[in-house]
Amino acid sequence: MSSLPLQNLLLQVPFFSSFSPTQINNLSRVGEIRTATAGEVIFHEGDPGRELFLILEGAVRVDGRNPDGQAMFLAQLQKGEIFGELALADGGQRTARVSAVSDCQFFVLSRERFIEQISQSPKLLSEVIASISQKVRATNTQYFEEQLEKHKSQLQSERNRHRTMNRMVSELAREFDQPLDAAQSLLQRMQIQLEEWQDPGSEHLQSSAAEIQHQIARMFMLVQSIKAISPDGLYAPRETVNWTEFWPELEAMYRASSFRNLQLNLQVSTDTAGQPWLGYPAILREVLMHLLINIEQHAYPDTAEGQIDILLERARNNETWGFCLSVTDWGAGIAPDILAEVSEPFFTTRADEGHKGLGLSIARNLVYTALGGDMEINAMPGAGTNIMLWFPFEAPEMVLPD
Repeated sequence: MSSLPLQNLLLQVPFFSSFSPTQINNLSRVGEIRTATAGEVIFHEGDPGRELFLILEGAVRVDGRNPDGQAMFLAQLQKGEIFGELALADGGQRTARVSAVSDCQFFVLSRERFIEQISQSPKLLSEVIASISQKVRATNTQYFEEQLEKHKSQLQSERNRHRTMNRMVSELAREFDQPLDAAQSLLQRMQIQLEEWQDPGSEHLQSSAAEIQHQIARMFMLVQSIKAISPDGLYAPRETVNWTEFWPELEAMYRASSFRNLQLNLQVSTDTAGQPWLGYPAILREVLMHLLINIEQHAYPDTAEGQIDILLERARNNETWGFCLSVTDWGAGIAPDILAEVSEPFFTTRADEGHKGLGLSIARNLVYTALGGDMEINAMPGAGTNIMLWFPFEAPEMVLPD
């Protein structure tokens, strides 16, 4: 590229508007031409700032960070625009990351050369340095605030969309309750009648009815699992959980929703206290609430003096490390012949009292599907029950629907 077109281009850049033709000519002689290929990083945030760049060909992308430290797009600059001006003023660190969007050609002017050329005019030097600092800071702030506001607006819109969807899902789940309840009751009556019917051909009908009942139970359990998650918990992003804050919130929720006064002993092992969990606290609280209510109803049905011990420890499941949450009561226990069935949908020993037998099945389903973990129940008659919840240090990320 000849010096004449470069001089003309420099004269057209507002940044150089206060320079004389002679000064522009001198600047064009002390700078250098550089190239960059598409995708190449020109400089990173935090790099030393020693040069100004004028785009002769191509385009570049400027990225910064928001207050949370997350990367965000700030601007795209084209031919004839400059970047890196702040380096001429203070020589400090780069405040943004710049990368080539396409193949680029730049005119690059070092801070030292720039100062040499304008040092003979103190007035010009003062004006230029002040202008650089003021304009660049204002421009960066404007870009940053615009993009941050846009980002906030997008997040709010997405949050509102998910809340609307959650309400629709919850309402739909409630609409399923009545027909599923009716179908379940009808099938139970049919099965009783078929069992009383002595015709040999009824065996096939009994088998079909049992299969239908099984499928209805599965659907009911899924519907209840959806309802069990609060609107803020359904499709909520994972968050880092501090256990010292989680336990008081759980106990407050339990006390607010129960008329009983069972004693809760909450403990965290020493090696686990500082181990954060990246997961879904609202879902875990729902799981534990189902377990606590189940303990009230079945372990201590006739007393308010019961004790529940909850212990959080580090544990390994196969080759994966995670948390083991042990929930233990010292109540009625569970008979060995029904232990394998207690977490199945609709299994209950107190159906005549209105219990549906869904609490443990919902808890197990949420632990498995939402937390990526597993649940194990151990019990003996009269010796209490121990429920072990295992889940990894990082819960699987739930994919938001499009």
